[in-house]
Amino acid sequence: GLVDNLITEFDIKKGAWVMDPFCGGGTTLLACKEACINVIGFDILPFSVFLSNVKTRNYDVKKIQLKLRGKGSKRLLSIAIQTAIERNSGIILIDEIEQGLEPDSVQHLVSFLKKHNNQVFITTHSSSVIVELEASDLFLLKPGKTDCVVFEKTMQANLRGNPEAFFAKKIIVCEGKTEIGICRALNNNRISKGKENMSHLGVICALGFGSPDMF
Repeated sequence: GLVDNLITEFDIKKGAWVMDPFCGGGTTLLACKEACINVIGFDILPFSVFLSNVKTRNYDVKKIQLKLRGKGSKRLLSIAIQTAIERNSGIILIDEIEQGLEPDSVQHLVSFLKKHNNQVFITTHSSSVIVELEASDLFLLKPGKTDCVVFEKTMQANLRGNPEAFFAKKIIVCEGKTEIGICRALNNNRISKGKENMSHLGVICALGFGSPDMF
Protein backbone atom coordinates (compact mmCIF):
# COMPACT_ATOMS: atom_id res chain seq x y z
CA GLY A 1 0.00 0.00 0.00
CA LEU A 2 0.88 3.70 -0.02
CA VAL A 3 2.29 3.72 3.51
CA ASP A 4 4.47 0.68 2.79
CA ASN A 5 5.81 2.39 -0.32
CA LEU A 6 6.63 5.53 1.67
CA ILE A 7 8.41 3.48 4.33
CA THR A 8 10.56 1.98 1.59
CA GLU A 9 11.07 5.31 -0.22
CA PHE A 10 12.27 7.12 2.90
CA ASP A 11 14.22 4.06 4.04
CA ILE A 12 12.64 4.00 7.49
CA LYS A 13 14.36 1.27 9.47
CA LYS A 14 13.06 -1.02 12.19
CA GLY A 15 13.13 0.68 15.58
CA ALA A 16 12.77 4.18 14.09
CA TRP A 17 9.97 6.52 15.19
CA VAL A 18 7.09 7.86 13.10
CA MET A 19 4.43 10.34 14.22
CA ASP A 20 1.02 10.67 12.54
CA PRO A 21 -0.79 13.76 13.93
CA PHE A 22 -4.01 12.99 11.98
CA CYS A 23 -4.12 9.20 12.27
CA GLY A 24 -7.73 8.79 11.08
CA GLY A 25 -8.44 5.10 10.63
CA GLY A 26 -4.99 4.05 11.79
CA THR A 27 -3.62 2.90 8.42
CA THR A 28 -0.18 4.42 9.00
CA LEU A 29 -0.06 3.13 12.58
CA LEU A 30 -0.84 -0.43 11.49
CA ALA A 31 1.66 -0.38 8.61
CA CYS A 32 4.42 0.84 10.94
CA LYS A 33 3.56 -1.76 13.56
CA GLU A 34 3.74 -4.54 10.97
CA ALA A 35 7.14 -3.19 9.87
CA CYS A 36 8.40 -3.13 13.49
CA ILE A 37 8.62 0.68 13.41
CA ASN A 38 7.71 2.65 16.54
CA VAL A 39 4.74 4.91 15.86
CA ILE A 40 2.55 7.36 17.72
CA GLY A 41 -0.70 8.85 16.42
CA PHE A 42 -3.19 11.54 17.37
CA ASP A 43 -6.67 12.48 16.26
CA ILE A 44 -9.37 14.85 17.51
CA LEU A 45 -12.20 12.44 16.63
CA PRO A 46 -13.00 9.88 19.36
CA PHE A 47 -14.06 7.30 16.78
CA SER A 48 -10.75 7.62 14.92
CA VAL A 49 -8.94 6.96 18.19
CA PHE A 50 -11.21 3.98 18.84
CA LEU A 51 -10.69 2.58 15.33
CA SER A 52 -6.92 3.04 15.52
CA ASN A 53 -6.81 1.25 18.87
CA VAL A 54 -8.86 -1.62 17.45
CA LYS A 55 -6.51 -1.94 14.47
CA THR A 56 -3.25 -1.81 16.40
CA ARG A 57 -4.08 -3.75 19.56
CA ASN A 58 -2.42 -7.10 20.15
CA TYR A 59 -5.06 -9.82 19.97
CA ASP A 60 -5.16 -13.44 20.97
CA VAL A 61 -7.08 -14.99 18.08
CA LYS A 62 -8.12 -17.91 20.28
CA LYS A 63 -9.82 -15.56 22.74
CA ILE A 64 -11.63 -13.17 20.42
CA GLN A 65 -13.88 -14.57 17.71
CA LEU A 66 -16.75 -12.16 17.25
CA LYS A 67 -18.45 -14.37 14.69
CA LEU A 68 -18.95 -16.94 17.44
CA ARG A 69 -20.46 -14.40 19.80
CA GLY A 70 -24.18 -14.27 20.41
CA LYS A 71 -26.53 -12.05 18.46
CA GLY A 72 -26.91 -9.74 21.45
CA SER A 73 -23.15 -9.13 21.78
CA LYS A 74 -22.86 -8.38 18.07
CA ARG A 75 -25.85 -6.03 18.26
CA LEU A 76 -24.44 -4.11 21.23
CA LEU A 77 -21.09 -3.72 19.48
CA SER A 78 -22.81 -2.51 16.32
CA ILE A 79 -24.81 0.10 18.25
CA ALA A 80 -21.70 1.21 20.15
CA ILE A 81 -19.83 1.77 16.88
CA GLN A 82 -22.79 3.59 15.35
CA THR A 83 -23.11 5.98 18.30
CA ALA A 84 -19.37 6.63 18.16
CA ILE A 85 -19.50 7.41 14.44
CA GLU A 86 -22.47 9.76 14.67
CA ARG A 87 -21.14 11.49 17.78
CA ASN A 88 -23.29 14.56 18.57
CA SER A 89 -24.79 15.44 15.22
CA GLY A 90 -26.12 12.33 13.54
CA ILE A 91 -29.31 10.30 13.44
CA ILE A 92 -29.28 6.73 14.73
CA LEU A 93 -31.80 4.18 13.41
CA ILE A 94 -32.27 0.85 15.22
CA ASP A 95 -34.84 -1.68 14.02
CA GLU A 96 -36.36 -3.96 16.68
CA ILE A 97 -33.88 -2.98 19.35
CA GLU A 98 -34.80 -5.91 21.59
CA GLN A 99 -33.52 -8.60 19.19
CA GLY A 100 -30.95 -10.86 20.83
CA LEU A 101 -31.03 -8.99 24.15
CA GLU A 102 -32.34 -9.96 27.57
CA PRO A 103 -35.06 -7.66 28.98
CA ASP A 104 -32.70 -6.05 31.52
CA SER A 105 -30.06 -5.48 28.82
CA VAL A 106 -32.47 -3.84 26.40
CA GLN A 107 -33.86 -1.61 29.16
CA HIS A 108 -30.33 -0.49 30.05
CA LEU A 109 -29.59 0.17 26.36
CA VAL A 110 -32.76 2.24 25.89
CA SER A 111 -31.94 4.26 29.01
CA PHE A 112 -28.44 4.90 27.63
CA LEU A 113 -29.73 5.99 24.24
CA LYS A 114 -32.20 8.42 25.83
CA LYS A 115 -29.25 10.25 27.41
CA HIS A 116 -27.30 10.33 24.14
CA ASN A 117 -27.02 13.63 22.27
CA ASN A 118 -27.94 12.06 18.94
CA GLN A 119 -31.45 11.84 17.54
CA VAL A 120 -32.41 8.19 17.94
CA PHE A 121 -35.25 6.34 16.20
CA ILE A 122 -36.01 2.78 17.27
CA THR A 123 -38.72 0.26 16.46
CA THR A 124 -39.84 -2.35 18.96
CA HIS A 125 -42.36 -5.07 19.76
CA SER A 126 -41.23 -5.36 23.38
CA SER A 127 -43.03 -4.13 26.48
CA SER A 128 -39.62 -3.98 28.20
CA VAL A 129 -38.74 -1.09 25.89
CA ILE A 130 -42.04 0.74 26.40
CA VAL A 131 -41.63 0.99 30.18
CA GLU A 132 -38.29 2.80 29.77
CA LEU A 133 -39.74 5.56 27.59
CA GLU A 134 -41.89 8.60 28.20
CA ALA A 135 -45.32 8.73 26.59
CA SER A 136 -44.15 11.67 24.47
CA ASP A 137 -41.32 9.48 23.08
CA LEU A 138 -43.74 6.94 21.62
CA PHE A 139 -45.41 6.74 18.23
CA LEU A 140 -47.66 3.85 17.23
CA LEU A 141 -47.89 2.87 13.56
CA LYS A 142 -50.76 0.50 12.90
CA PRO A 143 -50.73 -1.99 9.99
CA GLY A 144 -51.97 -0.43 6.77
CA LYS A 145 -51.76 3.11 8.17
CA THR A 146 -49.38 5.92 7.24
CA ASP A 147 -50.04 8.25 10.17
CA CYS A 148 -48.66 7.52 13.63
CA VAL A 149 -50.69 7.60 16.82
CA VAL A 150 -49.16 9.98 19.38
CA PHE A 151 -49.59 9.81 23.14
CA GLU A 152 -50.16 12.61 25.62
CA LYS A 153 -48.15 12.84 28.83
CA THR A 154 -51.31 11.98 30.75
CA MET A 155 -51.01 8.45 29.34
CA GLN A 156 -47.67 7.83 31.07
CA ALA A 157 -49.03 5.85 34.04
CA ASN A 158 -51.21 3.74 31.75
CA LEU A 159 -48.33 2.85 29.45
CA ARG A 160 -46.08 1.97 32.40
CA GLY A 161 -48.78 -0.06 34.10
CA ASN A 162 -49.99 -1.89 30.99
CA PRO A 163 -47.17 -1.80 28.41
CA GLU A 164 -48.52 -4.89 26.59
CA ALA A 165 -51.64 -2.88 25.68
CA PHE A 166 -49.47 -0.69 23.45
CA PHE A 167 -49.26 -3.56 20.93
CA ALA A 168 -52.79 -4.95 21.30
CA LYS A 169 -55.50 -4.89 18.66
CA LYS A 170 -58.20 -4.89 21.33
CA ILE A 171 -58.02 -4.10 25.04
CA ILE A 172 -60.29 -5.40 27.77
CA VAL A 173 -60.12 -2.90 30.62
CA CYS A 174 -60.64 -4.68 33.93
CA GLU A 175 -61.68 -2.84 37.08
CA GLY A 176 -59.33 -4.79 39.33
CA LYS A 177 -57.21 -7.90 39.76
CA THR A 178 -60.29 -10.05 40.35
CA GLU A 179 -61.61 -9.18 36.90
CA ILE A 180 -58.18 -9.87 35.43
CA GLY A 181 -58.33 -13.32 37.02
CA ILE A 182 -61.80 -13.96 35.59
CA CYS A 183 -60.60 -13.06 32.09
CA ARG A 184 -57.60 -15.37 32.45
CA ALA A 185 -59.89 -18.19 33.55
CA LEU A 186 -62.11 -17.59 30.52
CA ASN A 187 -59.04 -17.62 28.31
CA ASN A 188 -57.84 -20.91 29.81
CA ASN A 189 -61.30 -22.33 29.17
CA ARG A 190 -61.07 -21.27 25.52
CA ILE A 191 -57.67 -22.95 25.18
CA SER A 192 -58.95 -26.17 26.80
CA LYS A 193 -61.65 -26.29 24.12
CA GLY A 194 -59.11 -25.95 21.31
CA LYS A 195 -59.76 -22.28 20.64
CA GLU A 196 -57.07 -19.67 20.08
CA ASN A 197 -55.37 -17.93 22.98
CA MET A 198 -56.63 -14.36 23.36
CA SER A 199 -53.09 -13.07 22.99
CA HIS A 200 -52.87 -14.72 19.57
CA LEU A 201 -55.91 -12.70 18.60
CA GLY A 202 -54.26 -9.50 19.76
CA VAL A 203 -56.50 -9.16 22.83
CA ILE A 204 -54.95 -7.89 26.07
CA CYS A 205 -56.48 -7.53 29.54
CA ALA A 206 -55.43 -4.24 31.15
CA LEU A 207 -55.76 -3.29 34.80
CA GLY A 208 -57.86 -0.13 35.04
CA PHE A 209 -57.88 0.36 38.85
CA GLY A 210 -61.43 1.56 38.57
CA SER A 211 -60.45 4.58 36.49
CA PRO A 212 -63.07 5.79 33.98
CA ASP A 213 -60.45 7.18 31.58
CA MET A 214 -58.16 4.17 31.14
CA PHE A 215 -58.08 4.41 27.33
